[in-house]
Amino acid sequence: MPANLTPQYMEAEEAYKRAITPEEKLAALEEMLRTIPKHKGTDKMQADIKRRIARMKEAGEAARKKGKVDPTVSKGRGRARYSWSARPTRASPHW
Repeated sequence: MPANLTPQYMEAEEAYKRAITPEEKLAALEEMLRTIPKHKGTDKMQADIKRRIARMKEAGEAARKKGKVDPTVSKGRGRARYSWSARPTRASPHW
């Protein structure tokens, strides 16, 4: 089904393609989502734009959290070994 995109959406898409920084790209994606026509033909395009926005926001949050260290968490010292053993829950002819 054709999308019949508006000139405002096309301008927002061009701004996204020209954007260099993540902030510019995020702003352009949000503008694209605002200006895209909401109908059956654009459902997948809307989902794609929303997915891109979510990834951009996650990447921004991960970059901010990367530099911070939680003082209450201590890294483990030494080695710990765990072994799991369990019996099968039903009889198996392969045992």
